[in-house]
Amino acid sequence: MSEASFEDGGYCFADEFSASLRHEPYVLALDNVGPNTNGGSWYLTGNATLSERDDRYVVFGRVPGAASRSVVDAILSNPPATTNVTGITIRKTGPVEEQFDETAVALPEVLPASGPIRVGTGVVEMNRFQVAASVLMVTRSDDLEGWQPQLRRMRAWDEVPFADWIAIDTPAARGFYQCSQVIYPEGDLPSGFANRILTLTGPGLGTLIYHFDSGGLGGSYENILQPGEPPLFEGNFTVRTDLAYRISPVAFEIMIESEGLGGSPFNLIVGGGDSMVGGNAFGRHRTIFLSTPEIPTFTDHGQFELTAP
Repeated sequence: MSEASFEDGGYCFADEFSASLRHEPYVLALDNVGPNTNGGSWYLTGNATLSERDDRYVVFGRVPGAASRSVVDAILSNPPATTNVTGITIRKTGPVEEQFDETAVALPEVLPASGPIRVGTGVVEMNRFQVAASVLMVTRSDDLEGWQPQLRRMRAWDEVPFADWIAIDTPAARGFYQCSQVIYPEGDLPSGFANRILTLTGPGLGTLIYHFDSGGLGGSYENILQPGEPPLFEGNFTVRTDLAYRISPVAFEIMIESEGLGGSPFNLIVGGGDSMVGGNAFGRHRTIFLSTPEIPTFTDHGQFELTAP
C-alpha cells in the first residue's frame, strides 16, 4: 500500500495544533497518515502557503533567513531522489524559545519489557504486567539481524491490569526476542471494537456506520448520505487484519472490506481519539476509499464516534 502503517516502528502522539502555527512559506511540519499519528517523517513547505494542511499536520518550526531558505529552494527545485540531506540542525533562536523545556512535554515513554519467557508444549510464552494506556510489542529474529513483528497488544486506560502468560511464538531451534512497552501519558480509545458501533461522518461519505460483532473483526454496516434517508449501501464487512490493523491509546488504523459498497469496497480508516465520555470515544478520522487494497478512489475527513450499543 502507498500508506505507511503509523506505529510499526514505535509510537504516535496526539496532534498539537495552534492558530498561530499555519502552513505559511518555509515552515517545518510533521507528516502523518491521519489524526494523532505523528511520527518521524517531516516536510518543508518551501515558498508556498499550504492552508489545506492547517489543523491536519503539526507545524513545529520555521526556516529563518534568506540563506537558509535558499537551501530549501535548491532542495525542492531538484528532481525527486536526487538530493541527499546529510544533516539538520534545529536551534532555539529567541528568548521565548530558549525557555521552552522540550523534556517536559508529555510524550509516550518507551521502556524495555523484561518479563520472563518460557517454552511449553507447542508454545513460547511471556509473562508481563502491562500498565494502563500502553502498547506491548514483541519482535523475533533467528539471526539478530532481521526482526519480524510477533505480538502487539494494547491495554486501554480503563481496562483491568494484564499480568498473565501471553503466547508469543511457537518453539524453534533458535529464537531471539525484543520486548518493549510504550506507555502513553493519556489515552482516549478502547483496546478494540468488539460489540461497538463506529460512526464516521464527512462531506463525501455522509454517514457510514459499522456495527461490530462480539469478535470485533466483522459485522454489518450502512451508508446514509442524508439524515432521514434510507441507506444507500448496506451489508456485511470484515476487518482485514492482514492489510492494516493498529490500535494505540490515541489513534487507530484499520482496513475494512465491505460487501456491496459501490466501487470502493476497501476502506482504510485512521482515527485519532480526542475525548472519552462514559466509555465512548470521540475524535477525527481520515478515510481512504479504495477499489482494491492498492488503488485509492477518494479520501474523506471528518468526525467519528466509537460507542457501545
